[in-house]
Amino acid sequence: KKMATARERGATICMNHPKCSACGWHWPLEPEKVDCVEVWNSPQHTDNMICTAWWQDELRKGKKLPAVGGSDFHRDYVVAGKLDNPVTRVYAESCTQDAILSAIRAGHTTISPSVKGQTIIITSGDSIIGDTVTLSDKTEVTVKVDCLKKNQILKVIDKSGIKFSYKATKTAPYSVTLPVKEEGFISAQVEYEMRPLYNRVYGIAERKFLNSKTKGKLPAFIKSQTGAIYFEK
Repeated sequence: KKMATARERGATICMNHPKCSACGWHWPLEPEKVDCVEVWNSPQHTDNMICTAWWQDELRKGKKLPAVGGSDFHRDYVVAGKLDNPVTRVYAESCTQDAILSAIRAGHTTISPSVKGQTIIITSGDSIIGDTVTLSDKTEVTVKVDCLKKNQILKVIDKSGIKFSYKATKTAPYSVTLPVKEEGFISAQVEYEMRPLYNRVYGIAERKFLNSKTKGKLPAFIKSQTGAIYFEK
């Protein structure tokens, strides 16, 4: 009822960190009732990986669900301020509030680790992330990373799982064009592995401060990611 009232007043409703171990979403997980989902909240951690996997499962069910990232900034900390970790880049027609919110609801978003951080974009002809493309025999999708660092892994995801994977051998821009033969969605993410000692320390910090239930080695983390582009016949 509160959400309906908010939408009547022009609000854009985001489901914030639904899989957070410390402070999750306490209403029913009904993504069809919101305008977007925060798949990446604050500095990267295991809960975000779980949330991204859940979001992708929702896309596999046929839902078109815009994705955003947010720093969940409440106050400055002694060590560092985290206002811009991560940021949501929005492809909008202008820099007005209405245009930006409209573009978020349309799914024209990609998520970077910081203001100057790595960015991925996806296009298919004249269509961009968030658009729906009509399939043909010649349909292709292009994924571009402005700076893929050595040993980082680019993964292109579709309804079947990992459509394409590439591990960088050097630091440079990277681009790949792939054919699209099936209906569904495509999104992309860049992953990285932490060094063993840092992995262990980070795991301890997650369990202590974020109430994480993860034990042992942490999974590969996402460095940057996109929303989805959709394909229909």
